[in-house]
Amino acid sequence: MAGNYRKVLRPILRAARVGMKPPILGAMAKLVRKLLTKVESPAAHVAYLVTDIVHGCAFVIEINTTPLEWQQLSAWFAQEFCKGEFPDLRRHQMIRAAFLEGVKWACGSYNARFTAEGIETVQRRAARVGLRDPLAILNQELEVAKAQTAAYFGTQQLAIGGNNGGQQLAIASSSPGPALRPTKRRILDPDMTHMSPCDRPRPRPRPSRRESSTPVTSMTTRFYE
Repeated sequence: MAGNYRKVLRPILRAARVGMKPPILGAMAKLVRKLLTKVESPAAHVAYLVTDIVHGCAFVIEINTTPLEWQQLSAWFAQEFCKGEFPDLRRHQMIRAAFLEGVKWACGSYNARFTAEGIETVQRRAARVGLRDPLAILNQELEVAKAQTAAYFGTQQLAIGGNNGGQQLAIASSSPGPALRPTKRRILDPDMTHMSPCDRPRPRPRPSRRESSTPVTSMTTRFYE
């Protein structure tokens, strides 16, 4: 069976030059999910299966693939892998990292990770396809996302601070003002309405605060011997 694969089936797969496009990645993600016994399997198990599938199907890994393209491919794989669940950011990033790591080791020969020569070959070929450092690819995307998020909230804070005066003005206008003091008006006697202003009795003047309301009496000065 192994001889038939190496001599017959694998040359056919290599001649087909099947690239890792979104439909292929979707099928690969579903296959890896089926092969895993647990949904929360370690990311290393996902990476091993990705390496074996890329090797076995002889998928073509394009040379000079940009970091942005690897970010998009890994995001597509993780989205298909996590379909049907609600993964958090940590889970999503771990699946993406496992995919990139698995494709990186697929650049070498079978069991390349167990020999120094195989590891060196993987590093050299992975650099040609843009996978020398999968961690740097994901971290670069995270840094851009963090910067854009901080910039967004920065503009929101500026908008709130710039309209602070308007908000205070709106609060002041909506708050009730001081209560008006009632005006004391003198009500005329109905019998005096026919009198002229000169004939009407004048109101008694109110004592001033500075003057005492008590009657002033004459003071007697005594001289003590």
